[in-house]
Amino acid sequence: MVTRNGNGQLQVQLPAFDPVLQIKAPAGTTRFQIQIAVAAMQINDRPGQDFFKTDWLLDYKPVLVNVTNINLPIDTAAGRLIVVAISLQYFANNNNIINQLIWKLAGIVGSFYN
Repeated sequence: MVTRNGNGQLQVQLPAFDPVLQIKAPAGTTRFQIQIAVAAMQINDRPGQDFFKTDWLLDYKPVLVNVTNINLPIDTAAGRLIVVAISLQYFANNNNIINQLIWKLAGIVGSFYN
């Protein structure tokens, strides 16, 4: 869920989850990374754009990961189009990135226009 926090910036809330039960991963996965990116672009004549990215690396094992709130320090002023995307990246033994196209998952999870 993506919401605005009290200071006008954005916050992503990830629910509690068990990675092995709720995230499909390729055979041999030992860790995975949740990547969150937000871009803000000025729509009217004024120039201005912002971009912020953060990563969250987790072990791929059967444990409960608590609810997590991630603040995205992006200005949500009037006249800006804001897009929030999340992607997953998987790692096998020896920290090798799994680069098969079928496992390059991403999607837009929020968008706003002020």
